[in-house]
Amino acid sequence: MNLLWVSNSYKSKDHHEGAPQYAKVLQHELNVNTSIYTSIEYSKSAHHLLKSLSKHGIQTSISERIDYNGIGVIPFLNERLSLHQIQHIKQMDFVLIKTDVPKFVVLRILDICLTFNIPYGILSDNEYYLSEKYRQNASIYLLQHQDETFDELFNIAMTQMKVRFNIEDRVTSPKPQMNPWLKGLLTLILGAVILSVSLFFISIVTNQMLEAQYDHSSTSESIREIEPLSEKNERIELSFEPDEPLECTTVVECAELGDDYLNKLNDHVDMNQEYNLFDFGMFNTKPENERYLYRWKIDSDGQLIDRENINAKKSEDDFKNYQKAYHIFKQITPTHYFDIVDYYGAFTDGPNHYLAFIETRNNEMTLKFDIQDMDHKVQLYRTLVHEIAHVITLNREEYVMLFNCNDEVGTYECLRKDARLQQFFERFWTDYDDRWINNKQKSDKELTAFYNKYSDEFISEYAATNPKEDYAVSFETFVFSKYKNNARIPKDFRINYFYDDEEMVYLRMKLLKNLWTIESES
Repeated sequence: MNLLWVSNSYKSKDHHEGAPQYAKVLQHELNVNTSIYTSIEYSKSAHHLLKSLSKHGIQTSISERIDYNGIGVIPFLNERLSLHQIQHIKQMDFVLIKTDVPKFVVLRILDICLTFNIPYGILSDNEYYLSEKYRQNASIYLLQHQDETFDELFNIAMTQMKVRFNIEDRVTSPKPQMNPWLKGLLTLILGAVILSVSLFFISIVTNQMLEAQYDHSSTSESIREIEPLSEKNERIELSFEPDEPLECTTVVECAELGDDYLNKLNDHVDMNQEYNLFDFGMFNTKPENERYLYRWKIDSDGQLIDRENINAKKSEDDFKNYQKAYHIFKQITPTHYFDIVDYYGAFTDGPNHYLAFIETRNNEMTLKFDIQDMDHKVQLYRTLVHEIAHVITLNREEYVMLFNCNDEVGTYECLRKDARLQQFFERFWTDYDDRWINNKQKSDKELTAFYNKYSDEFISEYAATNPKEDYAVSFETFVFSKYKNNARIPKDFRINYFYDDEEMVYLRMKLLKNLWTIESES
């Protein structure tokens, strides 16, 4: 069980009291994995506090202590929880809060608990008012009375938690005294055994390290055992009603059928040929010099209606050309995903810049295509698949609206626990620093340096932009390549990752089949 304890700590002479002491009690009495969110005064003793908490098995690394106006913070006196902290809270089985930390911190954590159904408890001395919804939904809600110490209140909470989690009281019985001579002899014997075992394991590790020097595949990702595609016999289960009867019923069948369609498609057009999709503005999510021309609403039958002339005057023949990408998108995309898109737009930022992007605003999704960049067939097909990946991960159903979410989807803090982008994020992005996740303010030079550092992990430089683009680039590559049975570098695992999602394996097969159909009929 994972428990989060949220409380303040107070400096007393050369040590800290409050949150750390109670965290140690929780860790010992409940025998749970305890993390601590607290604030501490910046001093030399802060280092000793962290060391002391770690010795008791209390997680402090997630707290990301920083200096904030002369104060060392574990983890927040700022206005917003970091993404890693929110991800951390989502993994908790119970959150226990003492209301001696700032109110905005308490409200943010409680909103996360309510949104993701995480049980929580509140211990309060009436420092500030909490609305009824927070009090009523608390598994434990205790108010400290005037004649009551916090220790007494804390013990009541401990008793309730032991009942809730069916934990028996720990009884410490006196230890029998051992003969000093016998104790010394046993200590020598134990020391000899430990030394022998240590030398044995050191020799094994040394041999493995020497072997690794000559094995370029010995990365944290690649040393995992690769499951052959032939053993992926999970049945295809879709979250939607398919447009036609299933052509394949297992992952391996759909993967192999998809490979057949990929081979047939490559007979018409080489989908692996080089193309340049993002020459300029490499790391922006939207072109800076965009000139939005037209927008159409997509009706329930998939027809484009209610054209808005935003910034251009063209003939009806021009409109047919502008709709070219839309009609291909409609032909290749299963209805379930096609229906997510609300509008189709035509824009331009000049030739050879951005070809397309997805825009989400006011709970509406618009697919936009550049009218001057539709001539390169490989570029068009691959970009359509790339944007379909965004449709899958940026649609409304993947998100919940939290206190600090924008009006539009796409904020990582708001992803549902089972959202595809959330799972991808946990799999591949948790080891990167927060500042590389939301990077709109980063320069191209900074982001290129980030990619160069992890070039064996990202499929392309553009994939290193953020988790959303990493997912889309990885999905696009997954569709137009085959399973890596001999994966040796981390970026290969991004491709194989999608074979653990039956629905994506089925979608790959359908996209390739529909693209091949377009080519074979043209």
